[in-house]
Amino acid sequence: MRQYIHIIWLLVLPALAHASSADVLLLKQARAQIKVIAGELKQRVARDVSAKGAENALASCRLQVEGLTDRLTMHSGWEIRRTAFLVRNPDNQPDPWEREVLDLFAQRKAEGVDLTQYEFAKVVNLDGKRVFRYMKPILMQGFCTSCHGSNLSAEVRARIADKYPDDQAVGFKPGDLRGAFSLLKVLPGDPP
Repeated sequence: MRQYIHIIWLLVLPALAHASSADVLLLKQARAQIKVIAGELKQRVARDVSAKGAENALASCRLQVEGLTDRLTMHSGWEIRRTAFLVRNPDNQPDPWEREVLDLFAQRKAEGVDLTQYEFAKVVNLDGKRVFRYMKPILMQGFCTSCHGSNLSAEVRARIADKYPDDQAVGFKPGDLRGAFSLLKVLPGDPP
């Protein structure tokens, strides 16, 4: 066991040595944004599903996230969105970088990695700009299956078909990788 811990430190320490204080600060900021949006979204959607029923709370997920992300973006300067392989809203399709990270999350999940503690961050060149990108997996919660599971009520199916005729975001069970929060922040300086 002691040898295993030493090997982990050998892998972690070089990465920490190369991280600048600015990178560490950006990572902390991104995590703080995720903590706010994930916490508030989970609380609000669970409350609405319980109080209104899934068919009447269906819009909560979208509207709650839009309101939260708009507020956080305005106050923080971060662009915040959700993406997934199987989307309900076509505007949430992943870009190529997000798709690669989602593939990585799916691979780690298949390997048995606990994705609740997993994240991915990188400074990239995006359209000629230096950009800090960050993604955090979204795992299915029990209450999410009311609208994203396999056994949807007829009312929920009808609402989904009406609002999202090309919906792909069903068939999930608790613990599945639903998608990810994706954040980006434009930085000063030349792109990498």
